[in-house]
Amino acid sequence: MSYELAVAAPTAPSWRALRDAVALDDLRVVPREPSDDAWPDGGLHLCRVGRSTRTTTIAWEAGKLTVAVRALASPEDCELALRVAEVAAGLAGAATIEADYFGVIDVGELRRLHTADWMREQAESGTRALVHLIREGRGPMATPGPNRSTYVGVRLLAELETAGPPEELFERVLEKMRSVQWDVPDGYRDAAVFESRGDGEGKARETHFAVWLPNENLVMPFVDFVALRVIEGEVLMVPFAEVSGLAGAHGMLLDECQLLLRAMSATDWRAVVERARPLAASRAPRGGASGR
Repeated sequence: MSYELAVAAPTAPSWRALRDAVALDDLRVVPREPSDDAWPDGGLHLCRVGRSTRTTTIAWEAGKLTVAVRALASPEDCELALRVAEVAAGLAGAATIEADYFGVIDVGELRRLHTADWMREQAESGTRALVHLIREGRGPMATPGPNRSTYVGVRLLAELETAGPPEELFERVLEKMRSVQWDVPDGYRDAAVFESRGDGEGKARETHFAVWLPNENLVMPFVDFVALRVIEGEVLMVPFAEVSGLAGAHGMLLDECQLLLRAMSATDWRAVVERARPLAASRAPRGGASGR
């Protein structure tokens, strides 16, 4: 679910010219800036440091530049999308913008029609959809962001619902999403996720796992299994649901599922490994795994 703004652009703009014309000090290209000035094949992905809950995606194809506002975008993300559309129109010499709610409008009408009420509606409608899906039993729901996904399920939703008035739930959802993106302490890195193809065929045989390293501060993503390296060539594959209990005081929930895992001493790690042994089969990593 997204809201799109489209600008007629016969040729793709310079992504640097677009970025510079937006003129926001907190603007960042994610995951990294392209190496040259050409329009990136996968489109341009922008966020605002410390403010964004979602990534704003700009795509150019067949003479049209499309700016997508994703579900549960923050007001700052919505403002960014409006700026990008205005700038893109200026660079392309376009007099109109096509907007999802309003059709083709003059560039000068963009701000009059897309007010703070529109920004609020984007967040409220996204929150309603999120709540509906979770209550249907489809959680935890992952919402991708500039740095990582935010997971919301039954537990976190209940926590957010009881924390204030119902009409302000969307604000608390955005606040949590923003925190997951930007409030991870310094010195933590996201554990890499790998895909194991298994022995069978098709998606049903694919599993995702991350590696828990005891000497690093990690953001542990929501995966199927977590690998604990015991000795060279020996790995314990533990179901993700067991990791919080194994980590004990060294772990803290970031959202519904993801964990902040603090580095620990060799002694504490040995204790974790011993508690993990009854929970998993000890085996070497399988061949054919690929990073995600």
